[in-house]
Amino acid sequence: MVSQYATATVNQRVVWAATGLKNTTHDVIIKSLGQASVPSGGTRTDLDVFRVTGSVLTALRPAPFSYPWKTYIVIDKSSFKLYWVRNKMLVKTYPIAHGKNNCTPERVWRIDAKYHTSPGSVYGPRKMRMFKRVATSGGYRYVFSAYAIHGTNQEWVIGTQASHGCIRMYNRDVLELFPQVPTGTMVVTRK
Repeated sequence: MVSQYATATVNQRVVWAATGLKNTTHDVIIKSLGQASVPSGGTRTDLDVFRVTGSVLTALRPAPFSYPWKTYIVIDKSSFKLYWVRNKMLVKTYPIAHGKNNCTPERVWRIDAKYHTSPGSVYGPRKMRMFKRVATSGGYRYVFSAYAIHGTNQEWVIGTQASHGCIRMYNRDVLELFPQVPTGTMVVTRK
């Protein structure tokens, strides 16, 4: 099947792109030609594999975290990034804003409610409510909290400490992420 792939160089990577494989799902391998720098906290890999469905590329890299769930979100406050992990593979990284004055606590949460909100509101077009995990005599339970992952009507604050504790995303990003995240998805906020 190698003949069905065309080779191109994009941003210091050799990309084998599928040709003539419409409406199918297949893998594309991207080989690094060498990067001058590695993103903060990241690791350089020689090969990245992507799942291709139609014209959508989904990264298939092992998640750089070790949590007991197959599907989860990691909010890394120090890098202002949200990591979307599905089936233990890192799907995508999004830029975020989080709470000013350390208002976003480090803890484990669960998405237990999802809302369509007014696009011009402070929440942007979508909101995913994070219920906090609390210890009980029999283990854990999840209780309502005021914290959520949502869009914003102030997109210029992404990459800063701007909220009262919620996680703000670009509206285009929350619209992309929202349908992929089922209720019950675990969330970890960390420094």
